[in-house]
Amino acid sequence: AKSDHATVIMAKVESLLRWLTECAGQIACAVMLLIWLRSTVSARLAIDGPQMMHMDPSEIIAASFPLLDLGIFVGYSVLGGFLVSVAWWESDAFVELYNFVVITVCSFGVVILCGADPIVCTKQTALAALYVGGLLLFVPFGGTTSTTLSTHIPIVASTAKSVDASQRTRRDVLAATRIYTMLLVMVPMQVLQILDWGAQEQRCPMPVILGSTYGWVAGTVLGILFASFHKDEPSQTVSQKPKEKASTE
Repeated sequence: AKSDHATVIMAKVESLLRWLTECAGQIACAVMLLIWLRSTVSARLAIDGPQMMHMDPSEIIAASFPLLDLGIFVGYSVLGGFLVSVAWWESDAFVELYNFVVITVCSFGVVILCGADPIVCTKQTALAALYVGGLLLFVPFGGTTSTTLSTHIPIVASTAKSVDASQRTRRDVLAATRIYTMLLVMVPMQVLQILDWGAQEQRCPMPVILGSTYGWVAGTVLGILFASFHKDEPSQTVSQKPKEKASTE
């Protein structure tokens, strides 16, 4: 009995240390993403701002963000996220790639429905959707977002096992919080593009890029807070092993 109790305590300590390490890694990824955004996209917007001060607000909004700069930002973001995530993925990489394509197409449709012009800045909007898909599937340090997405997006359910509420882990809580926070920030920013403020952040597809980034970072922080109150119950696994042996005997 004492050995079982010590095993349970050790399992809880290991689970806590593992979770704290993952939290530090997630926050580090969020900080690096913000730095990358500021040094590329925000820097270009700061340069273009003074040069467009003489323009009408509607003309500023109609001026799409430079395709080359956007491609560099999205390309390195998605590639970096993929390389980091694939090292910890716990499911088939081809399934994750399929889900990435599906989510990118869905994101493109959502952006169009929220008011993005599919004709004037099609390439920029497509790159923004690619970026959103990369953020949604970016899960370093174990687990896959596709498992959580299957609970919330029906089209993904065919390739990922849905998670019962009683079996959700801290990673599932973190991933779900990210999904909803991204949508809560990104969609209103895209819809508010119709207001002619003439802000650089309203240029296509900046509402999607900035909204999804800030939503992902905010969702990471909120997800860590919410998931910290969620118990993974490591003792449950330990206590079940003797029962399994008894049943086999």
